[in-house]
Amino acid sequence: TTAGSAAQTLIDAGVVGIAGAACSGATLGAIEIAKAAGTPMVSYASTSPAVTDHNDNGYLFRVVPSDAQQGQAMAAVAAAESFSNVALIYMTNDYGAGLADAFEGSWSEALCVKVGYDQDATDFTSTIQQVADSGCGSVVSVTYATDGAAIVEELAAQGGGDAPFLGADGIADLGFVNEFSDASAVAGIMATKPSPGSDSAEKAAFEAAYTAAGGNASLLGIYTSEVYDAINIIAAAAMADSDGDLRDDIAAVGINYAGASGVHTFTATGDVVGSGYLVCTFVHDGTDATLICDRTWNLVDGLQAAA
Repeated sequence: TTAGSAAQTLIDAGVVGIAGAACSGATLGAIEIAKAAGTPMVSYASTSPAVTDHNDNGYLFRVVPSDAQQGQAMAAVAAAESFSNVALIYMTNDYGAGLADAFEGSWSEALCVKVGYDQDATDFTSTIQQVADSGCGSVVSVTYATDGAAIVEELAAQGGGDAPFLGADGIADLGFVNEFSDASAVAGIMATKPSPGSDSAEKAAFEAAYTAAGGNASLLGIYTSEVYDAINIIAAAAMADSDGDLRDDIAAVGINYAGASGVHTFTATGDVVGSGYLVCTFVHDGTDATLICDRTWNLVDGLQAAA
């Protein structure tokens, strides 16, 4: 509802397109308003499989792949790390439920327990109690940063801090570390996130401009490059438009579009295949935390060491 109101505010202001929304639930709410107004949306972070088949009249695009893929990537990592007796903890919003189902569908064994929670939850005592009572040996989670850190800390408080822990893109940058009362607790946590693709002139140009503007290109947020691409795709489509309807122009721009986050070609449903996923691990040396992304996964090659 809030996202729909925000979309209406933008439309009333006369925008030609909307870059966003970020979370999948917001995108699915906003598109109902945007499609009625004939205003396209290009999301930079909405990964729920529900976005693919949503009735958007062709006005909804995204430059990140569906979590139908990320679920496969997470299952491959969990298998490689010998996860067993897996507890699956997830938010019950569109993003969390969609990715949790994708992981479960790709996991070869029965889950130890599957526990959902409201995205606004702050107390995870009962959530982790279910994991402890079930005797689970490892944890796969679909969370954002704040709730993810609280879950890790509650897991440790209930004696499960040594269990292997795998998260997804919602925690996969260094901002996650700031959510802990004790940053050293982040050590060993693994996470997947969409790969930015191979090096390119467009990626180099964006990172140079980002650095010149005062940013640190080596510490980009999870979807910073995708935001840049979403905005530029809409802008290029607006410049090419001749009939006031940007759907066909965005589709045309989005054919082998070389952007900062990779090369994108929109399918008939507005999706992209993407460049696979990075597999990252948080490391803490007693003073500082780093995020090491030394493996990749994609549909063709599966899980392998990063080049």
